[in-house]
Amino acid sequence: MQGRGLNDSTVGVLASTQGPRGPGGSDGWQAAVLLYNSNDSSSTANTTTTDYTTLTLKGLAAQNGLVYVTYYLDNNDPHVEGPWPVPAGDSLTLELKLALPSVLLVHVCARPRAVPEQVNGLRFIKITKGQVLIVWSDHCMTSKCILTFEVEFSRDGEDFHRINAQRSIFTSYVYSPVDQEVRGVYRVRALDYWGRPGSYSPAEPYSQD
Repeated sequence: MQGRGLNDSTVGVLASTQGPRGPGGSDGWQAAVLLYNSNDSSSTANTTTTDYTTLTLKGLAAQNGLVYVTYYLDNNDPHVEGPWPVPAGDSLTLELKLALPSVLLVHVCARPRAVPEQVNGLRFIKITKGQVLIVWSDHCMTSKCILTFEVEFSRDGEDFHRINAQRSIFTSYVYSPVDQEVRGVYRVRALDYWGRPGSYSPAEPYSQD
């Protein structure tokens, strides 16, 4: 990683790689790089301070179907970008802009053979009338290269439609439709970085009574 000199830099990095647990599964090779821009507990008079950093990952040529996703968090503009294909070759170079303070996660994944495993443990927590918290488990899933969970709802148990319009990798979702009609049947599935869906969870009915 290249940036300002070590003596005055507020930018730091943590990185790791992980291989698949076994052949043929949904878990493939991956690398995670966490960059942070922080001045510890010191106050920052200029809230628009920004650092520019070049990140280079090497040794990628042995992996197939590589893509990467970036997760960025600061005080003003948190966002997720990707997945983007990694250019052919042995390295990936990214020119990064980090506000002070901010955190950036770069997640690189090789395409595994299998799609994500089935989501399970679907359950509900009533919040109030017309609002329900839908919770599920991903503990049986070996893939960490998950783009989003798709939450679907049906009033009759047959005609399902997605209710979480935004991408989310959290294992819960608050559903509060305008008409307050949350009684029906729900199911959830995972979608990986390559747009491949796993199996739906067993459909579960919910009644707010």
